[in-house]
Order: sequence, then C-alpha cells, then structure tokens
Amino acid sequence: MSTTEAKRNVIDFLWDWAESAGNWAKLLVHKVVSKEDALVEDDRKVIYKAFLHDTGLATEEKEIPEITRPKFSTSEVDIELVKISNVCGVNRLAPGQSLKFSPNMTVVYGENGSGKTGYGRVLKNFGYCYDTKTKIHPDVNGDCDCKQSVLIDYKAEGSDKVFTWDGANECIDLAGVSFFNNNCVHLSLDAERHLLVSPIGFHLFAVLIDELAALATFHKSRIDFLDTSLYWQESLHEDTEVQKLVTSLTKDTKDEDITPFESFTEEQERDLKTKKEAIRKASKELIEKNILELNQFVSDLNRIKTVVEGHKNQITEKLIADFASNLSKFEKLKNKEQVGIKDIVEKKGVELYGSPEFMTFIKAADQYIAKLDKKDYPSSDDEVCVYCQQKLSDKSSLELLKSYRKVLNDTTQQDIQQVQGKISSFSDDIIAVSEDNKFYQAVFGADEKAVAIQPVFLKTYNTTISDFKKLIAGKDTKAIKAYKLLIPFDNTVSLLDEKITSLAEDLEGKKQTLSTLKEVESTLQKAINELEDRKKFSEKKADVKTVISKLKIKHALEFNTKKFSSRPISTKTTAARGELLEKEFRTTFDAELKSFRRSTTPVGMTFRTDKGQSKIVQFISDGYKLNEILSEGEQKAIALAEFLTELKFDKRKSPAVFDDPVTSLDHKIIEEVARRLLKLSKERQVVIFTHSILLLNSIRQLSSSPLYSGIDLIMYEVQKDEKNTGYLQQIRSPKEESFSKIKKEINNIFNLPAKERNEQRDRLAAKGYGSLRSLIEVLVEMHMLCGTVKRYQRNVSVTNFEKIKTDKIDQHRERLSSIFSRCCGFIDGHTNPEEIADKPDLDSLKIDFKEVITVSKDFI
Repeated sequence: MSTTEAKRNVIDFLWDWAESAGNWAKLLVHKVVSKEDALVEDDRKVIYKAFLHDTGLATEEKEIPEITRPKFSTSEVDIELVKISNVCGVNRLAPGQSLKFSPNMTVVYGENGSGKTGYGRVLKNFGYCYDTKTKIHPDVNGDCDCKQSVLIDYKAEGSDKVFTWDGANECIDLAGVSFFNNNCVHLSLDAERHLLVSPIGFHLFAVLIDELAALATFHKSRIDFLDTSLYWQESLHEDTEVQKLVTSLTKDTKDEDITPFESFTEEQERDLKTKKEAIRKASKELIEKNILELNQFVSDLNRIKTVVEGHKNQITEKLIADFASNLSKFEKLKNKEQVGIKDIVEKKGVELYGSPEFMTFIKAADQYIAKLDKKDYPSSDDEVCVYCQQKLSDKSSLELLKSYRKVLNDTTQQDIQQVQGKISSFSDDIIAVSEDNKFYQAVFGADEKAVAIQPVFLKTYNTTISDFKKLIAGKDTKAIKAYKLLIPFDNTVSLLDEKITSLAEDLEGKKQTLSTLKEVESTLQKAINELEDRKKFSEKKADVKTVISKLKIKHALEFNTKKFSSRPISTKTTAARGELLEKEFRTTFDAELKSFRRSTTPVGMTFRTDKGQSKIVQFISDGYKLNEILSEGEQKAIALAEFLTELKFDKRKSPAVFDDPVTSLDHKIIEEVARRLLKLSKERQVVIFTHSILLLNSIRQLSSSPLYSGIDLIMYEVQKDEKNTGYLQQIRSPKEESFSKIKKEINNIFNLPAKERNEQRDRLAAKGYGSLRSLIEVLVEMHMLCGTVKRYQRNVSVTNFEKIKTDKIDQHRERLSSIFSRCCGFIDGHTNPEEIADKPDLDSLKIDFKEVITVSKDFI
C-alpha cells in the first residue's frame, strides 16, 4: 500500500483512542507505530501484561511506566526503474533484450502479441494494482527449459540496486510500483473496493486492528486456559445437594453456600457404612442368588424325603415277617429233598451226592430216559441200564434208580426254587437300599472346606438302615423273627418336612423383599449418594475455593474482552479519512474527470471503513453501478481518473505503469490522456505499454512542445518473429530524428580511434547499420516524401505532396530498398533468418553509408 502526507498526523487519531482505552493501549500504539507491521509474540505478551495490570488482574503489582505519544515518520523510499534485462522463461520474451527506462517517461509500442504485456507483467508482479491476480507463465508453446529469471536494475533513494527475480521471490522496494491495465476498469468501478492509496500512516489503522484481533485471540486462549472445571465433578451423583452446588458454582458463590458441606463427621461415616451394608443385603442380585440357593436346598430336602419314603415302603414289618417265613419253609424243603436216597447212595458208595454236578448228572439221565419213552423204567428185574446196557441184577440198583426218578419227578425241588427266589428278591432289594444318604447342598450349613454338613438325624437313619441290611444279609431266621422295626422313617420325614417348611417361609420372604426392592434400594442409594458426595466435597473443598477464585478472574477477563473490539478503531479510521482524505479525493477526482472531458458524468461517491481499511463506494444517480450504465469509454476514463487521483495522494516518487490505458477511448480523449501522462511524468516515472499508434503519436508530438521540453522520453517498438516476442527497437524522439544528427552518429563510428574501432568491429557495425536504417527512414519520410506521410503520426500533410521529386525517387528507390533490407538483417535484436551467414562489417557499412549520402544530395 502506498501512502501520502496528511495535514493532521494519523497518530493523533490513534492516540485519542489509546488515551481513552488505557496504558496498555498506549503501549500497543507505541509498538505498532515503531514497527509499522505485525508485532512478535513477545511484544503481545508485554502488552497483554499491561492490559491485565490496567484491569487489576495482574499477579504482579509492579507499576508500568506511563507511555508517551510516539513520533512517526514513514520508512518508505522513492523508487526509479533503470532497466529490465536477462529475461528468461517469461512468456515468449526473447532473451538478450534490455528494456531501459527513462527517469520520466518510457513508451513501449507494438501490435497485439508482440510481447509488450510480458514486460508489463513483470512489473505488475511486484507492484500494487486494482487487479491483484498476476501469473507469469513460461513459453507454453516453446522449448525453453531455463528457469524463470529477470534482472531488474533500479534506484532506491538515489542508490543503485539490483534485484534478480526467480519466479517466486519478492522485492519490498518494487512493491511501490503502481500498475493500471484493462482489468482494473471493472475492479476500479466495483460498487465497493478498498483504496489503493491512503494518507501517510493510514495503514497503521489496519495493523492496529490486526493486533487487536491477535490480542483478542490471545485473551480468549487465556480465558480458555483458565480451567474452572473440577476433575472429580463427574464422579458426583446426579441431583445430590453437593452435585447441585458444584455444577452451579459462579463468581458469586459465597462461603456460607459451601460451609454446610465442608466437614464429614464420624457419625456420618458410620451412617454411610450402615447404609452400604443394608443396600448390600438388599441387593437384587444377592436376593436372587439367595432365592436360587433356597430352591436348591428345598430340592435337596425333597430328594432325601423321597428316598426315605421309598425305603419306608420297602421295609415293613409284614415284609420282614414274610422273609422269616420263607427262610423257615426253605429249610423244611431242603430236608425233604434228602429222604430215601441218602441210605442207598451211601450203601452203594456214590461219592459227592448232593453236589451240583451230581444233581446235574441225574437230571440229564432222567431226561434221557424220558426221551427213550420209558416212563416206568425200571419196571422189572430184567431191565438193563440205559447207559451201559448191562443187566440190573442188583435189587438195590433198581431201587436206587427208582428213587432217583421219584425224587426228580417230585415238586419239592420246585418249591425250594420258588421259596429261594422270594428270599433272594427281598434280600436283593434290601441290599440295594442306600445307607449313605446325604445332602449335596449346604442345607444345614457347610464346614471350613465348604462341604455340606450332614444332620444327626440323617446319620442315625443311615446307621439303622445299615444294621437292618446286615440282619437281612445274615438270613438268621430266628433273629429276623425276633427283630423289631426300629428304622426312624416317620421321624426323619417329619424333620425333613419341618426344614422344608422353614425354607419355604424364607423363600416367600425373599420374594416379597424382591418385589419391593426397587423402592427400598432407591431410598438407601439416595442417602448413600448424599453421604458419599458430602465426603468427597469435604476432601476437595480447597479445589472448590480455587475454582470460585478462577471464576471471578474469568468473569473479569470476559467482561474486558470488549476492550479488544476493533469498532472504535474503525470509527477513528472513518474520522481520519473524513478529515484527511475524502474532500480532497473528491476534488481531485473531479479535476481528473474534467481533464478527460467527463466532468458531466454524475458519479456518486462515498467512503466506508472495513477493518481499518478505507473503502470507496461508487454509484450513478439512483444507486446504479457504474459498469451497468456507462459505456466502455466512459468506464475507462473514470477508472483512469480514479487511478490518477489515488496516485496524487501518493507523495512517494514511485513508478506508475500503464498497460493499454486508452483502449475504447476516442482520439480526442487519447490526446488528453497523452497530455496528462506527460504531465504526470514530471512528478514520477511513467511507463506505458500500448498498441495505440494514436497514443504514441500524441506523446511524440506533445513531447516536442515547450511545455514538456524538460521530459526525457524513451520510446521502443516491440516486435516478434515465429519463435519469440519482445524484440526491442528504440524509436527516436522527434528531436533526435533529423538527417544531420543520425548522419553524425554514423560518422562518429568511423571517427573512433583505430584500436577501439578494431576491437569492437562487429558491435559497431551492427549499431551503425541500425542508425543507417533510421537514416534511410528519415530520408524517405522528410526529404523524399517531403513530410507528406510520417511514421507515428495520424495526419497526412497533403500540402507537401507537390514537392515530391518523383523522378528522383524512381532513380534511387531500388538501391535504397536493397540497402534498407540489409540494415534490417544486420541490426541487433531484430528478426534475422538463420540461413544468412554473413555478418555486418564496417567496410560494408562505409560503402552503404556513402551511397545513401550520395542519394540524399538529390533531395536535400
């Protein structure tokens, strides 16, 4: 941003604000004025410490010295462009060109696409402009692989400087260059835009606002860093008195509000333990566990009861008596089985009678006889043995066989088996009766190994069962008949029922407790929550007091946040602009419009402030936008007027660059623009890039006027070839374009000392051919055509037409054309076919020069 002097110093407005805001604000203004840029973090910390001191929030009571009003002087310097050279990788600009600038006015003329805008973009890249977008590309269609680079020679406060642009770096000095192009028109006439130029020090408003924003951010972080939370607050229970107090802590919380919760007595501690034990017992999970356990106990009791009742049905006095009776009957049948056989067997010497094997044997024999169908065998004394077919002559043998068959066919044996079966059945049943009955659940408690304790009555029961089983197993008929049934079936069942009833009552009580548990548990838990939170609060009361203290500080900080508001600075900006800028800006703008013959255009203009920066608001009649109503020419004229108005407020001497400033303007206004820019070049360096021959001619003609006699004017024609653009050929000024002056320039080359001339033959030859080219052009324009038609001039002088010596022209035109073509091929920086191998030399130059002088004698 550029600056301008002011009648009243901007510091006056800044200091007015600082004095009303406090000592910290004075310190802020002092540092902003001294640096004119963003402050470093350490500076902000010092200012913020002063702010805390002013608001009574500083932890240190050390007094801060009174800050005095700062003095301000701009650090910006005057800039003058000297030369652009060593161009590489910038659009299609040809290498090896050197664009030298006049300290007053430099004009670069050329057709569209010839490269003049490429040079302009280099300058725009550094300066300030309504159009802030600048992108410099390399030759997108070429094969140049060099990195972007431009060498810029300039002067800063009269000192020579050189800056090498590498495509990305910046030059602070060149930021003072102001630039105007066609894109600036619609941006300049936008309904609202920031001013490019402001009074000296006006940028300090924006810097100050930025610093206030930075301090506000710092202030907010200080507030956010001030932790007013209690890390243990989340552990408090919902809706307890303590929780309500803690969540509602404010800067206004009083000591009497927290006193009731500061202590936790021994009595409250005992009460807490009692209620915890009560809720533990009233625990739904515990009760459900107890119910499950009681159900298991009852199930175990019913299991034992079922077993005992089963035993009672198996062991009755009747069954015992039947067992004894069967034992007696078995004994009698066994005796009957032995009668009649024994004596014979013994007499015959039959061994092992009565053994199972023998009995099996005689049974098999009887079955064999039956199979032989001898039912009465032996029926007579003549019978023979069915086994050995020997005659049974012995009477005793016959009797023995008859006894065997008699015994085998008797039912006694069957009766024995039947009775024996009954005895075995009862005996087996009794043996199967359990004598080790026990509880698997701890119905009657458990020992230290968590093994269920067995009650005495069950042990007694098991003992009586065991004794009875032994009695039955012994099969002592007499003892069994004398046995009295002593097994305590009924007593055992009665004791089991008694326990079952007791457990059932307990179960019912647990179930009832479970149904009302929620209400009981809720009441207990609420009381426990209150006590636990009171205990927690009593342990953390110091934290609470610290938070209250922080809340007071936080409130004070938040209350003072408004002190960092930028609104008062914006108000001061508006006041400063109204006093220092607005009236003069409007007056100057109207004068500029008048110089472009647009004083009747009804442009409305007001100013606004946006974050310390001034904005200009423009409109036509009833609030219409300028670019919606005005023609392109009118828009261009107004945009130029605004740009020149802002330049007038820039008291630095920095270059002003214009790229095609007269597009859409008629020839009358073009001449006025030329006049205005020539006038501007007296105040500051002016650089113009244009394709308008009218503007170029107007500047050339006006520059010869006595009004602009002191202006140093440099003009270039820029050309292109198939590969590159930006070939620069200097255009002579009207003062320099005389046949005698150019002739003298060439003669000076030949008059150089021989040594110097020989050392620079090629360069001097190229330079000489360039001058010879200009000499031919002046000869043709001014003498052969008698000034009828001139380059860079819009009118034709018909009155000189009759002075033309047409016969002489016919005589010399072919030769002159040939020499002119050779000049164009030899001059430095001009398009030159690569196939031309010969180079310019001084000898050839001398011959061509003499021939031109000879031709000129026919016309001069």
